This record gives sequence, structure tokens and C-alpha cells, in this order.
Amino acid sequence: MAYYWHAGRFEEAKRTYQEALARKEDRWTLHASRFAVAFLEGDTTEMDHQLSLVAGKPGEGALLSAQGDVEAFSGHLAKAREFSQRAIESAQHAEATEDAATNQMKASLREVEFGNGSLVHNEAASALTRSSTTSIHILAAPALARAGDSDRAQKMCDDLQKKTRSTP
Repeated sequence: MAYYWHAGRFEEAKRTYQEALARKEDRWTLHASRFAVAFLEGDTTEMDHQLSLVAGKPGEGALLSAQGDVEAFSGHLAKAREFSQRAIESAQHAEATEDAATNQMKASLREVEFGNGSLVHNEAASALTRSSTTSIHILAAPALARAGDSDRAQKMCDDLQKKTRSTP
């Protein structure tokens, strides 16, 4: 389904979604892809429907984070922050600490783009406390660089480079 929507073949993506539902498949990634198609088509009713289908289930945080991005895209930064916070809390509730940290770093990257770089330092520190995986460092480094902390970002990049060189 994701391949279809990435290729702009929305009708085929929606047909694949319906076929998956008919086979009783119910993975959050399926709903995330349908959410993406709905966004690209401007179908807010379907986006809300997809959010409701994952409420309280694994993957809820991912769709809440996506809704935060949609709100920011629409110029609703306060709403975007609310959805991002809900995404973080959902991941924490599911004991998915890396997902919580990822959602937090995605929100930080958004804040930088809106000119709120001062928020990034605390958010990056908090996210790295939750999870210090390579993925979180990869998100934190550009956020810090964009926020003006190039020294810390460079150190993170250097550390990541050393880590990847030492990994077989």
C-alpha cells in the first residue's frame, strides 16, 4: 500500500487497504498508510477515522504524531504540539520508549522549522534520556544544528561515525 501512495497511485493504495481489511489484517502501519493517502487527498474525515481505529492500540502514537505534522502543515502550531504530546504519552503508556523519544525529536525538528530553536536543547536532552539509540541521535543532531548548537551536533555526528565504523 505504501508503495502505491508514494507513487501517487491513490486508488490502488485504497483498494489494497480494503483488500487487507477483508483478509482481517489490522496493523497500525496499514492505518498509517491510509491516513497518509487521506491527507494527500485532503480527506479529513478519513484521517479522523484512521485515528479512531488505532486509538488505544499499538501504533496510536505514530498516527498522533502524523496528525501533529498535519496540524503544523496547516499552520496550527498549538494543535500540533498537543498531538505531539499525545503521541509521546501514547508511546510511553505502551512502554515504547524509543517511539516516545522519536516522537519527541520529530516535534523538536518541527519547532526549529517554526523558529523555536530554544525549545530543542531541553527536548533533545529529554529524548536522549528516554532512549539513546542511534536513531534518536540521528534525529537530535540536525535539530541541535538547526537550533544553533553546532558544536554539540558535530560531536554527536562524530560519535555516530565512530560507532558505525566499529560496528561490523
